Amino acid sequence: MCGEPEDCVKVSPRHIAVAEPSNEQNRLAMYGIGSVLRFDSWAVWLYREHGSIDLAAFVDTLLAMGTIRPARPVNLIAGLISNDTDLMRRAIRLFGDYAGPVEAVSDCWPFDTTDYYNLEMGEGLLRQFVSFARLINPQELAAVKTLSNQLEERICLDLALPPEQRRVNIDPGYVTLSKLVLATTKDYGHRIYLRDGIYAESTLHYENGRWTPWPWTYPDYADIRYHGFFEQVRDSYKNKLNTRSNEAAVRQGVGE
Repeated sequence: MCGEPEDCVKVSPRHIAVAEPSNEQNRLAMYGIGSVLRFDSWAVWLYREHGSIDLAAFVDTLLAMGTIRPARPVNLIAGLISNDTDLMRRAIRLFGDYAGPVEAVSDCWPFDTTDYYNLEMGEGLLRQFVSFARLINPQELAAVKTLSNQLEERICLDLALPPEQRRVNIDPGYVTLSKLVLATTKDYGHRIYLRDGIYAESTLHYENGRWTPWPWTYPDYADIRYHGFFEQVRDSYKNKLNTRSNEAAVRQGVGE
């Protein structure tokens, strides 16, 4: 963790617990981070692991750990279930009126890992996903889920059906570099409350170059047939982040 030898402090553990606070400890105290004892404990552990300590870099790391930063924008997606492809296209169009331009639409797959929706929506159900070009703040997810519920009801109303007899199920979520998150109205032990009766669930995580399910992941999401599309969305999302970063760097350069 050190650069050149002269950049490092090479001491024994008994010399780390100093009587007077060091400059680095004072820097931590300015931010209300830890005590001298905790600082010395961390330093002893680092010494045992590496045999030398770059105290300035060590404190920089601790200060960065306590920094609150704005959430990184995320890539909005939605999963649809229906046995009517025309209604699925209509739902995507209505959803896009809020979310903005559609970037990618997946193939349709048989929704055959459960019969949970058959009584409400009929047999022969299909699953399809859509990804949107505009990145959103992750805190918007609750509002997006509320919107998707309203769109489901609107489609029922247009078809002169009661709202409990949906013809299209719309499940919004988002993709980041490390996870796929879905919104839900149902609470459970692994779900986090957002607001307005909406919860969030990490449904897949990205590990070792592939999408990986959790023990609670829905069976169809755990099936790798969807993962190619999610990989496509993730790659596009990465490109969007890089573009934003480059544009920010250009703006900063112009302002200097």
